[in-house]
Amino acid sequence: KSTDDDAAYDAATCYDEGNGRRGPQVVQMDRRNAAGEIKCDIHDLLLDSQSNFSSCRANVCVYRGRWMYEGTVLTNGIQQLGWATGDCPFT
Repeated sequence: KSTDDDAAYDAATCYDEGNGRRGPQVVQMDRRNAAGEIKCDIHDLLLDSQSNFSSCRANVCVYRGRWMYEGTVLTNGIQQLGWATGDCPFT
């Protein structure tokens, strides 16, 4: 079952700048590519884990060159930020 949002997302993922970045212009968390219970804000930029260990990937991938990301941790406790391939299983 596909929705209009899925169609728009899939079309946006085809965008490739040719410099090692593939995805839409605006980087957001991809709710369809998450594990655990996560609440996201309306813009998919603020995540709140509702389970012991949640994982989520963004809607952009990088495959060449040097890239960085920035995040702000708002709570205490064990947290991890990092890179993950599309094949990385979240368990």
